Amino acid sequence: MAPGPGLVPVSKMLLRVFLVGVVLGSLTVRHRSIEIRNSFITNYDMTTALSELLHDAGIELLENPVEPPRVLPQIVYYQQPDCDERSLVMPFAINNDAVPLLRRVGIEGQTLTYIYFDSSWDSPNRTAMFVQWVRQSITAMFPASEFVPLRRAIVRAEPVNCGAPEQVEWQNIWRKTFIEGMVSGAQENRRGGP
Repeated sequence: MAPGPGLVPVSKMLLRVFLVGVVLGSLTVRHRSIEIRNSFITNYDMTTALSELLHDAGIELLENPVEPPRVLPQIVYYQQPDCDERSLVMPFAINNDAVPLLRRVGIEGQTLTYIYFDSSWDSPNRTAMFVQWVRQSITAMFPASEFVPLRRAIVRAEPVNCGAPEQVEWQNIWRKTFIEGMVSGAQENRRGGP
């Protein structure tokens, strides 16, 4: 027997309820993942992470002569074992130009390398960085994603006669497990933990 006018068969009604439930469930999961990512971003200090990454690779860190609150304290200076001159690495927002800041610390005669996730460039390439960010943002929607889509890249300045430190895995700066370790370690330090 066909339903009367204005009545929806039970199977269509159940399908609609199911679809609405799926949409609401996926929105809830997405909202929660954004909250978790924002928590990471809020508690993640990329400058400290770069220092930790270099230290773990056995590279000597040098003192930064600039004190906060200026922008330049975010630069991490380091000394490679077979190099007479200092090197530096600095995080910066992918929509900003890092070169004016680096000129203030004297990068003449140094080779610049821009690094973002698993890619690197010899000159600033904001378009390619934006494409990388979009790609990582899309993959971050899935639990298997290994990176957190931060909108911060790094630029490394090395003396021409020195190569890049091969033992440093720069992409770890954006790796989920590395960020989780840095954030949980910072939270433990604030609480006075081990």
